[in-house]
Amino acid sequence: MTIIDILTIILIIVSIAVGIYLIVSLKNINRTLSEIEKNINQLTQKSNPIVDNVQVITDKVVKIVDQAEKQVENVSYSIENVRETISKLSLKNVKLKAGNPVQELVNNAHALSKGIAAFWYKFKS
Repeated sequence: MTIIDILTIILIIVSIAVGIYLIVSLKNINRTLSEIEKNINQLTQKSNPIVDNVQVITDKVVKIVDQAEKQVENVSYSIENVRETISKLSLKNVKLKAGNPVQELVNNAHALSKGIAAFWYKFKS
């Protein structure tokens, strides 16, 4: 046996060892990938109900917001009605006060007569 034969045998043994190592490493990588796949599947199964719950909550929030908007509109409408009623009542009161010119004339004449009487009283004394 020559040195080349010995090196060839060593090379074949090393190649077999590397092949066995690669096979073992690939099995370990395959096992790790399988575990990762299982974990992802478990995560997906656990997250699906959460996503469904978020959808239900979102639907409820939309309904609540719609109801709140309706209530705000109702309150705004009621406030506007109250404003209009108060405005109408205020205008009626103003019209009642300013609406009787004869009464104002009588009041002014009475005040004028009192003023003239006071003037004559002071003038005579």
